Amino acid sequence: AFHGCTLWSDFLLNGSVGQAAVSQMAHARLPDFRLIRFGERTYRVEDCMSLHQQERDWLAESLQGCRAPRKVALTHFAPVRACISPRYEGDVLNPYFVANCDDLARRCAPDLWVYGHTHAPADFRQGATRFVNNARGYPGESATAAAFDPGKTLEIGESP
Repeated sequence: AFHGCTLWSDFLLNGSVGQAAVSQMAHARLPDFRLIRFGERTYRVEDCMSLHQQERDWLAESLQGCRAPRKVALTHFAPVRACISPRYEGDVLNPYFVANCDDLARRCAPDLWVYGHTHAPADFRQGATRFVNNARGYPGESATAAAFDPGKTLEIGESP
């Protein structure tokens, strides 16, 4: 069964201590907070965090209530810290690009979690879940484009 949402971000990847500072920096530096329309106004950090919580709650309920033999989560935002590409390790804006859902992934344990947003292809296992991002990135992002696999396919095994 497939369970998908944007997931947005909670800005809590590094805990609540630096949340306000990262939120302000994201608002000032990232085009999302100038270009995305939210109703009659521009999208705000508070909207992002609120949508994250709504979608996180929905995703948890959907995954936990699912009785299918295999579960796949599909999100635009990266869900766990391990999704951070080595080239962005320590970047102050990581809490916008990667949500703090390590606990959700452990608790709900989908077989596969496909995500994007980081422009960094990855394929790794954490606990019971395989995490995959086959990002191509923006034009001109040669490092990302080189790792992108246009023929990548994913298989989910038969039910045990």
